[in-house]
Amino acid sequence: MTPAVLPAARRTGVRDVVVTSITAYMPPLLRLLYPLKAARQGQRVRVPWGPGLHRFAALLQPAPLRPVAVRPDEPAQYQYTGGTTGTPQAAVLTHRNLVANVTQVIAWNPRAQPGAETAMAVLPFFHIYGMVVIMMLTLAHGGTLVTMPQDRKSVV
Repeated sequence: MTPAVLPAARRTGVRDVVVTSITAYMPPLLRLLYPLKAARQGQRVRVPWGPGLHRFAALLQPAPLRPVAVRPDEPAQYQYTGGTTGTPQAAVLTHRNLVANVTQVIAWNPRAQPGAETAMAVLPFFHIYGMVVIMMLTLAHGGTLVTMPQDRKSVV
């Protein structure tokens, strides 16, 4: 990043610039040698840290979790469905609906071992079966979820 990036970003209305270093993605030995080469060639750039500049590595850190109070009857999701008409409509799913669905699916397969199961997600998560029976059940059981690329031809 050159010192000109931030002023240029400000003129275009860009509020935030994310900055990283090429050394963050190098093997350890090259990571040690690269700064020496860059300094010799005058390629080191000092980033003027301040508002609007963010370190990429810092953005990857998990945010602290804060409990959120929700009631079981509050909407958790709007699941769009064509139903019998074929016209998409939003079905309101509450937190109670989703917990009940996952609890029912867990009861349906009592031999499933929490933490030991692996599910291959072959259905999209926007489909209610894919979301509840594959994604939410696996997460509720602490299992491993293997996702498939949308283009199945690339797997073969």
